[in-house]
Amino acid sequence: MRIGVARDFLAELIDVLVDSRIGDEFRAVIEAVIRIVEKTPDASRPLPGQGLRLRWPPQGYDLEARASRRAGESIRTRKVKVLARTLFYFLVMWSGLRIGRFIPGKYTRELIENSDFRKFDDSLRMVLDCTPELAVEIEDCLKTAAAGGVIRYGMHRQNAAMMTCFTPSPVNPNHVHFIDGAQGGYALAASAPIAMIAAAPAARLRGERHISAPEMVRLARCADPLCGKQ
Repeated sequence: MRIGVARDFLAELIDVLVDSRIGDEFRAVIEAVIRIVEKTPDASRPLPGQGLRLRWPPQGYDLEARASRRAGESIRTRKVKVLARTLFYFLVMWSGLRIGRFIPGKYTRELIENSDFRKFDDSLRMVLDCTPELAVEIEDCLKTAAAGGVIRYGMHRQNAAMMTCFTPSPVNPNHVHFIDGAQGGYALAASAPIAMIAAAPAARLRGERHISAPEMVRLARCADPLCGKQ
């Protein structure tokens, strides 16, 4: 089964990474950004319900067949099996046919609800589907905070998303779907604050004691869409 995001609903996809060590001031910046995002339809969620569509044959089925091929099994035979299995999934999802405890419509709703496109711990990481104007508004807010020494931030714009799925069982609601940009994503967004540290290691955010090598490693880890989920 492959579920893609219809391009018609992607105005502009941006990855945002905001990093800081300051409590109240940092929270104020985050709240300002969230207010900007929340005023948009679906909170700029990159996986809106109307943007989902099924695609078959699945992209990359050749690689899947090669990776899952058993000893003594030909590539041709494995490709046929992969295509047959994914065609069955496609027809079930397309028709909405209930199979045992699996309800396609329920799974799709849960997929949207469980999409992990916004994370917050000591950094804010977001993947947003928004207009160019909204992207500029968010960046202006972040620029102002960065100029005041409150945050470091990075943004990366692209026109496609990718989703990494963790689905222990499709009939249970505990599946999670991690979303990132498909053209660099968090990795390129994180390159901006890392470059700031590398170019001026003596520079500090207000209230920050020092900028160390572990700090750079932590920022680099935040480029991983699974960061904070281990």
